[in-house]
Amino acid sequence: MKTNRHLIPFIAIGWLILLSACQAKADPTPDTSSEPTAEVNLTTAPQNIIKDAIFDVETFSSGLVFPLDLAFAQDGTFFVAEKNGTVRIIDKSGNASAPVIQLTNIDISGERGLLGMAVDPHYEENGYIWVFYTRKDALINRISRFTVKNGTGEDEQIAFEFPIAFEGSTILNGGGLEFGPDGYLYIGAGSTNNFYAANDPNSPNARIHRVDVSSLPAKPAPDNPDPNSTVIASGLRNIFDLDFQPVTGRLYASENGGDCDDEIDWIELGGNYGWRTDPLCEDNNLPADYPYKRPLLYFTPTISPTGIMFYEGDIFPEWQHNLFYCSWHVGKLIRLEMGTDPLTIVRAERIETGTDKPCLIDAESGTDGYIYYTDVTNIYRIVRAKNQ
Repeated sequence: MKTNRHLIPFIAIGWLILLSACQAKADPTPDTSSEPTAEVNLTTAPQNIIKDAIFDVETFSSGLVFPLDLAFAQDGTFFVAEKNGTVRIIDKSGNASAPVIQLTNIDISGERGLLGMAVDPHYEENGYIWVFYTRKDALINRISRFTVKNGTGEDEQIAFEFPIAFEGSTILNGGGLEFGPDGYLYIGAGSTNNFYAANDPNSPNARIHRVDVSSLPAKPAPDNPDPNSTVIASGLRNIFDLDFQPVTGRLYASENGGDCDDEIDWIELGGNYGWRTDPLCEDNNLPADYPYKRPLLYFTPTISPTGIMFYEGDIFPEWQHNLFYCSWHVGKLIRLEMGTDPLTIVRAERIETGTDKPCLIDAESGTDGYIYYTDVTNIYRIVRAKNQ
């Protein structure tokens, strides 16, 4: 998420927008063993455009209210979470259902609201949907579990919650939510515009949490750096989205800076990512003795990387296991072909979707093999070009 300086108001929606989401077949915990042998830094969105397009972009669903998060159950059920507190099902024709979940005790001011959603790995058996939202009656972010029965989410159960670190601010309230290949739930908590929180060892903000939700309330997952803590990474200004790399199980996140140092980060257990009380715009020239984790990519000037995902479909076999992310500032979908170590990029490429179909918020690899992404009111689908 960005500061107010970078937010663009949409009057038709009536509130400031949020810039705050693939089950990998992998080892039981995120891989943290390999050391990077090379790194690529891009300060702007890649200019390489596919010359012979292998794809077409179509509008799949319209009329939504800030579709912040997309998620697929293994049975193909397609969920969309809207910032105003609504979760809907999207059918195969792109039609949105009546609300499956409609949160009422929710604060949607600024960058608060329904910020993240995750479908339980065993949804087909238990019907669980997990949501991250800001309570209206208290300045608290809450992760809750709902059980979907006959198209309706019911029986809210509180899994995890924590106070907002800067009560007077409504920005930098990231809410990434993702189940890992290990079955544990990963939670991206923004700094809520309080950089002191990033350095306070007792603060839950500006961190990534890893929790066991087999019973509620959630508990620290086994093998966390501190067995008594849910925290696995710190020093994060504002995480927008999380996803796991297939095969390796490595965790990556999109990180929004202020006027500089947007990042795509490889998240290591116990890693500190450098947001502190004297934040410096230094990603352009990191010193050799830089004491924090280095980014996979950095962007100065900022581009606001938002939703990220790894592609796992078979419609585009040439993109198998590639990382994709949206950019709020430039409205583009960027593809990264990753190397074998966690900080190597073989190729970076801009997927030109057109100015009328910008990739602004979330992106998701569908169980049908297509790629889906959103702007402030629509869901788009990337399909194979007919001439390919």
